[in-house]
Amino acid sequence: MTDELIDLVNGKDEVTGEAMKSHAHTNGLIHRLAVVYVFYNGELLVQKRSPQKNGLLDHSVGGHVGKGESYEIAAQREMQEELGLKTPLSFVGKIFEDVIDPLHGFHFKHHFAIFEATLDDAQFRSMTPDSREAEQIIPMTLEKMAAAMLKNASEFTAGILRSFNEYIIQKNIAIKSVPLK
Repeated sequence: MTDELIDLVNGKDEVTGEAMKSHAHTNGLIHRLAVVYVFYNGELLVQKRSPQKNGLLDHSVGGHVGKGESYEIAAQREMQEELGLKTPLSFVGKIFEDVIDPLHGFHFKHHFAIFEATLDDAQFRSMTPDSREAEQIIPMTLEKMAAAMLKNASEFTAGILRSFNEYIIQKNIAIKSVPLK
């Protein structure tokens, strides 16, 4: 895990201080994440994380909001770092996550801002996923994604299970919500 300086926030998402990301995770301190649901030809591009990251299926793009960054700036930065893309984003909504990661023993407390982006053919062809982050990018319809989550939630990160439910609610999509780990 790459360490970085991040803002700490309270339950109302107001900045209360700063810390290194590792310190926030180890001590269960609330901080911010930005995630992006990236679509191409009507399918969500799902990231199969690299084995070093955990090998689970995850958001198209996602990462921590750095100290002094806005959610949108962080989402744009992560798009560039993880997929090699710069594209307009639309804000979808925000959730709060409070979960323990048994693999690492971290207590994650995040405010998640969810964005979406739609790629055209040229953007899709120019996409250059960072192999340190993603082993593979898998296109899935939202219906197939929900079915896969319902069948085997353990193949997905806790974060995408939570944000997916919020995404389908905010977008008023008639798909059954998924179980949370």
